[in-house]
Amino acid sequence: MPAQPRVALVVPGKLHGGGVPRVAEFLTSAFQSAGLQVVAIDLAVEWDSSASMQLSRPQSWRRRTFLKQSETDGLVAGTRLSEFQAMRFLQTAQLRRFLESFDAVQVVAGVPAWALSVRNLNVPVALQVATRTLWERECHRGGARHESKRMAALSAVSLINRLDSAGIRVPRVVFVENQEMLYWAKNVRGYAAEVLLIPPGIDTHVFNPNLGPWNSEAPLITVGRFGDPRKGLERLVRSYAALVDHWSHAPDLRIVGSGEMSDAEVRATRHPAIVNRISVHSGVSDKELANLLRNSSVFVATPYEEGLGLAALEAMSAGLPVVTTSTHGSSEYVTNGVNGYLLSQDDFVLPLEFAHRVHELLNGNQGVAMSREARSAVLEKFDAQEQSKKYVEHVQTLIMRNR
Repeated sequence: MPAQPRVALVVPGKLHGGGVPRVAEFLTSAFQSAGLQVVAIDLAVEWDSSASMQLSRPQSWRRRTFLKQSETDGLVAGTRLSEFQAMRFLQTAQLRRFLESFDAVQVVAGVPAWALSVRNLNVPVALQVATRTLWERECHRGGARHESKRMAALSAVSLINRLDSAGIRVPRVVFVENQEMLYWAKNVRGYAAEVLLIPPGIDTHVFNPNLGPWNSEAPLITVGRFGDPRKGLERLVRSYAALVDHWSHAPDLRIVGSGEMSDAEVRATRHPAIVNRISVHSGVSDKELANLLRNSSVFVATPYEEGLGLAALEAMSAGLPVVTTSTHGSSEYVTNGVNGYLLSQDDFVLPLEFAHRVHELLNGNQGVAMSREARSAVLEKFDAQEQSKKYVEHVQTLIMRNR
């Protein structure tokens, strides 16, 4: 009996939380259900990883292996000179030799540059990718305090943007999550290249609505990684304060996330007008998250950029209308006035627009219909079982072509 095909799942920052690890979990389940063996490799994204060699740590110079097996974390791949971000993308020949023992390699990453870690392999490579460095770091452009720091930040983004263009050419097949990424990847790789718009799926059985009617008086809810400026949590809280100022009977706000809040996020939640109207929930399980969602009224978020936005889709699956800023991801599933509202990225107008749309949704007569439409949109385009089949089909085809 032939051995089961083996797939290496290469995931930068697998333990850090957020969208990439959740997509990795989705693909692991999909591949294993199809009879594929899956081995996950966590690419070390921190400069000071114990699996890497650092120029500033002489004790690490004699490191002989950059593949570290951990009882709790699984297999971690480090690199040389990890203080330099580009080296973390390039990784080591040792990792690539290890990956040659598999039938296929599936990379799951936020940006294409990470595909450079698996370049020059003799086994087929697939890449599931969310966005580009240039897009996801737009929110940092005006954030540096001094001009020299700002120029250094721009220079780093420019370098990684070039690495993105190189990385997107590495895999045989690329899976993207939104139309803008599809256009960019095809433009760089060539329109005959295999680039497929197949977003990951949502477990619609876990994330399902309440049996009772949608409740406009239930709390608002947001879900995202704490301390990540791309998620825009600080400006969401400011927008919620504007809602409370506009409407004193506004529902409370639930903030759900992982990691630690930044000082700016903590200060925003302590605004006197809202400090007693916000509850923070950290490190919840999927079951707990699903329960929080189905007992909320509206999912709200103000990210600067999202490749997709799994948290919003999980909320829609639970029957929540969505009020969120317009991103490449949210534009894939939010239809204004049908299942939610897309907001401007302009920080000047955002708080008032947020307050207006949330007030309109909760006080109008369209909320129940929006709740139904939100659930229907996920069932139609993002159901986990249907999306899993698409990924499995393409990866199995890659394996068969290589035999």
